[in-house]
Amino acid sequence: MRRSILAFAALAIAIPAVAQQAQPATQSVIDKFAVLVPQRVIEQSGHCRKLFAGLELQRKQWQDKLEAKAGEGQAVQKQLQATGLSDEGKDRLQKQLRDLQYDFNKMQEDAKADMEKAQSKASGQFNQDVGPVLEEISKEKGLQAVIQYSPGLFAYLNEQAALSFSDEVAKRVDAKFPADANFQSQGAAKPAKK
Repeated sequence: MRRSILAFAALAIAIPAVAQQAQPATQSVIDKFAVLVPQRVIEQSGHCRKLFAGLELQRKQWQDKLEAKAGEGQAVQKQLQATGLSDEGKDRLQKQLRDLQYDFNKMQEDAKADMEKAQSKASGQFNQDVGPVLEEISKEKGLQAVIQYSPGLFAYLNEQAALSFSDEVAKRVDAKFPADANFQSQGAAKPAKK
């Protein structure tokens, strides 16, 4: 009995000392992570803006084509609703409307597939260009991991630290690709210098 009381007392004394020693180690592990905000890198890096600039133009082109096709369908629909059409005329317009609807649906599918392919290509190139820069910065800072920001991922996030880290990545990407560093997409305002 006496032996178990002594063991318990020794354990009670040792636990706070061990906990104090373990706390700094836990803190240093937490400091070994960084958060990357990809959208911020794209906004701040001319090279990354250039990678994704074609997507907006492509999206606009598809949108214009789809709106034109929808306009054709609306025009045929108005003709179909006009009074005084023969049965043969109505049948012809209904067939034309079905064909336009089929073409519109096909165009939507083509647009979606084309945009997904272009997005995948741009994202792949982004990862290929930014990856080595992230690795370089991670080694310099002794980081164990870089976590990609996603809304709702963190219960708490020091936004300024994440933005600052992302800005540093953008700056280094532009240093690696100096020809694209000042790229501005059409209609885009130049980001503010930090």
